[in-house]
This record gives sequence, C-alpha cells and structure tokens, in this order.
Amino acid sequence: MDHKKIYDDIINNAKLKNRIKLKRDNLNYVYYEKHHIIPICLEGNNDKENLVLLTPKEHYICHHLLHKQYSEDKYLFLAYHLMTFSNKQNLQKITAKQYEELRVKNSIYQSGENNPNYKNRQNLSGKRNHRSKQVEICGNLYESISIASKELNIPKTTLRRWISKKKLNYRYVEK
Repeated sequence: MDHKKIYDDIINNAKLKNRIKLKRDNLNYVYYEKHHIIPICLEGNNDKENLVLLTPKEHYICHHLLHKQYSEDKYLFLAYHLMTFSNKQNLQKITAKQYEELRVKNSIYQSGENNPNYKNRQNLSGKRNHRSKQVEICGNLYESISIASKELNIPKTTLRRWISKKKLNYRYVEK
C-alpha cells in the first residue's frame, strides 16, 4: 500500500475544496480540523500553505497514514495514539492489529530511558526523587512539592506547571 500517495490524495482533495471554518450557528457549518501537511516534527511550520482543513475522519486517516509512512517517528506515533485513545466517550474504531501495534509502541516509548520523565523519576540509588530529595523553591527548602504547595497556598498542579515551564527558581536537594 502506498501510504504517501493516499495521504497526498486526501490533502490535495481537501485543498481543492477550498474549505473554510464557519461559526457553528451558520447554516452551512461543517466541522473541520486544522492539519499540518508537513508535520512540525518533520520540520513543517504554521504557515498558511502548510495547513489544510480536514474532516475528523480524514484527519484521523491522515495521522494513521503518517504513522505508517514514518513508523519510527515518536511524535507522529504519539499524535496518532492520542487521536485514538484520548477521549473515552469518542474512541475511534480500530482493528485489533492496529490496537496491538499502538499499545506495543506506546509501552516502548513510555518505558525506561525513552520516557521523557525517566531522569526526573530516578536518582543513582534508584529511589524516586520525591522520597530522596528536598525541593528548594525561591530560596526556601521544602520536604516535597506537596508540602511546598500547602505552605505556599498554591495548588500542587499549578506549582508543578510553573516548575515545568521554568517560571519558578527551583532545584532538588539531596536529603
């Protein structure tokens, strides 16, 4: 099967239709999703020429085809995986073989050193960071993120988001 040809045909067909996003209250409203023709992870960009409006079905098929065409690309896999499994009320229907392939790849991408959080979860002794280290936030030392959250009266999720976006001066300190 020529995944690239099918992908190109879907994209070209959508481009020829000159689709536009309308407001929901418009009588001619059709739901479309914006799609990067050349994915960002393959050095695509957000320019108008690299974007096309697709129906949800076309969008899902395009991500499936991209995943097949670039089977070793982690980000294209994750995009396809999220489209398939992110909403429990609206799961896409896939074959058992497709499900197995997605789950196996996901386990590979999420295990050990492939997991982006791997280095954050483990230190040299193998213990988890939150048990073996204190956290210093803006010069103050706390036993954990949870304790810092309570003492600073900031929700834990907000504190973690600020830390991940580097909006706070923080570091882990050995106990």
